[in-house]
Amino acid sequence: MTGNVKSAAAAWLRNRALHADFEFAQPDGAPIGSVVDIQFQHHGLRVHLDQAAEPTWDEDGLEPVLGMSVPVDRDTLIDRWYVHRIRLNSEGTTRKVRIGTEALARETEWFTLDDCEMTEQGLSTPAVERIVRARTTRPPSRWPTGKARKSPDTEARARVVLRRLADALKVESVVVVNVIAPGPTDTPMLSDPGRARTPPAHPPLGRFVSPDEVAGLTAFLLGPDGGAITGQQLAQCAGASL
Repeated sequence: MTGNVKSAAAAWLRNRALHADFEFAQPDGAPIGSVVDIQFQHHGLRVHLDQAAEPTWDEDGLEPVLGMSVPVDRDTLIDRWYVHRIRLNSEGTTRKVRIGTEALARETEWFTLDDCEMTEQGLSTPAVERIVRARTTRPPSRWPTGKARKSPDTEARARVVLRRLADALKVESVVVVNVIAPGPTDTPMLSDPGRARTPPAHPPLGRFVSPDEVAGLTAFLLGPDGGAITGQQLAQCAGASL
């Protein structure tokens, strides 16, 4: 297995005009062949083909890539967002290397070496790109700094929310549940002729909640700044609950 990994990695690097040194490492006295180091100029990969040596994270500039039998705990997946896996697929008389991206509460997604790239942040796959994009993209500013507030663009807000939900579904992100409880909101329902006998009263703030404000709070909760808010009911009621 070690020879297959080394030869496949060497061919992959040649196709990208990259150079790396290979070493059969023996951390913690692991037997030769259990761990392969692939060292680039500024960083590298440490491939753990079995459980002989426990992976170390963010040390020695070597990013762990774990064989199928190497366990990874939940806290590591939360802290690092994802980890890399490696396996060999039998195809006829040859064995092909596949790289997997594993994240919390999602199945490992597998790729060929040709789908992977070495970046300044380390080994990257299409799944890694989606995970990073989904967790770091901020919603657009509501209005330009120093300018008067424009009329609420509810449809644009809705598109932001739906795009964030779609990104979460692509990477099968963990779903965090919060509840937004808006008060009387300025929608066509408030002017429905059927409500003529019981028109809604303004809340203490003196106006109704705008749809743009509800959409803005939703976008905040779905964005990176709202990531630590979980299991909450947020009343957006213009003072009606006071």
